[in-house]
Amino acid sequence: MRKTITILCFAAIAAGGQLMAANHAPGEIGALPILLGTDKVRSELKITSLQKAVLDSLRDEYKNAVRAIVKTAPSTPEQRAKAEAQLAQTTKSFNKRALGALSPAQRTKLAQVEKNFLGASLLFTPSAQKAIGITAQQKQQITAIEANSLAYVAKVNARFEGGKIDYADRLSLLRKNRLKQGELLLQLLTPEQKDAFSALSTSQG
Repeated sequence: MRKTITILCFAAIAAGGQLMAANHAPGEIGALPILLGTDKVRSELKITSLQKAVLDSLRDEYKNAVRAIVKTAPSTPEQRAKAEAQLAQTTKSFNKRALGALSPAQRTKLAQVEKNFLGASLLFTPSAQKAIGITAQQKQQITAIEANSLAYVAKVNARFEGGKIDYADRLSLLRKNRLKQGELLLQLLTPEQKDAFSALSTSQG
């Protein structure tokens, strides 16, 4: 499950890619209707035929909702802020509905799947930082890595949306960025923190 799939791959839906990148909260996998639409995850969770039908409908509804928000191509800071707030609320609402389609056991398994997909990006979350004893100085360094990474993602998405690179190039660049980001994050940890993080990221639930 530890594939080099970027967090934003699950949220990059057609015209919404760049805006979703700016909106995406650190340490979150993104839109669950998209994540739960992948064959790999469905196999991991043992999704039933009935659940597949429900999740397929939910995924399509979510994509349409996102497209409706970004179709006006907000350009000013105020317009982007409004659109980002709408995207955040929409994703939160659909994530709740997606979780509602799962059994308690599947929700527990999903939490582990999310950790596996997030990889070193899990260090962006306050809970993970607290669990392994991240210092104030390390937290500042993590924040700087996150900011640089998000800026790079926005730049790549802008090139894609401007027709300067194709979809395959975009994914390749985002994968490389995620790998580099992970390496930088892990380099910040002490040996003890690395052991604690490894235990945290592979623990169940």
